[in-house]
Amino acid sequence: VECMARPMRNNSTPGQAVYDPFLGSGTTVIAGEMNGRPVCGVELEPAYVDVIVARWCKFTGRVAVRESDGEVWDGQYDEAAA
Repeated sequence: VECMARPMRNNSTPGQAVYDPFLGSGTTVIAGEMNGRPVCGVELEPAYVDVIVARWCKFTGRVAVRESDGEVWDGQYDEAAA
């Protein structure tokens, strides 16, 4: 996570949004949480979306909720809702 946290701290200020066009396993999302930066990003592969959300939930201790309909994440990407 430090590989993304350090450049994030050096190139943005707390509260400033950070963009990652290839979220992968969610390292940027976790670094953003650690450093007070909201992260906007894209991940097209459903399996990686699950990894990202699971990592975020584990790190924050919070439950992920889809903003569009209030659906609580159940641990698996829902292709029908995509």
